[in-house]
Amino acid sequence: MTKELFPKALLFDLGGVIVPWIGISELAKLASKSEAELSLFLKENKVFHLFEIGQISMNEFSSFITSTLGLDLSIDAFEKLWNSWVLPPYKTTRDMLIKLSKNYQIACLSNTNHSHWDYLSDNLNIIDIFNPAIASHHIGARKPDRKAWDIALEILGTDPSEVWFFDDTLANIN
Repeated sequence: MTKELFPKALLFDLGGVIVPWIGISELAKLASKSEAELSLFLKENKVFHLFEIGQISMNEFSSFITSTLGLDLSIDAFEKLWNSWVLPPYKTTRDMLIKLSKNYQIACLSNTNHSHWDYLSDNLNIIDIFNPAIASHHIGARKPDRKAWDIALEILGTDPSEVWFFDDTLANIN
C-alpha cells in the first residue's frame, strides 16, 4: 500500500461516536414529542445553534427550552438532566484512542456547549486524550458549516486529505 492511504490525523466527533448522548430521546420523552419532532425542533432552532457556538449561556438555553417545550423544571434541574444524558465513553474507547495516538494525531471536533464540555472534562476523563480537542462553542462555528472544518484543519495544521473523520451524522460526514 502507498503511504498516501494513511492519514496523519484521526478526527472524531464526540457525541454518538466516543460517548453516547441520549439527550434527544430523553428530552423527547419529557416534552411528549417524538424523537423526530424534537430533532427537527433543535435543528431548526436558532437558540440551539447559538448555544452550540457559544453565543448564549446555559441559563438562557435552559430557560428557552423549558418554557418553549412546557417543561416544569428549574434551570438548575434542566442543566443536571442535560448533562446526565452524556454517558461514559463506550467500553474500551479510551484504550483504543491511546493506542491509536502512538501512530496518529488524535483530535476531536464536536458540536457541543460549555455545560457538556465541562461535564466531559470534569467527570468522564475523555477530553484530555485529544490533541487538539476542538469544540464548536470555543471556535464559534459548528459542523456541518464550512467554517468549522476550516478552523479545525488550521488548528490541526494539515491538509484535508491527511485527515480521517468519524461522525455519526451524515450531513457532517458529507
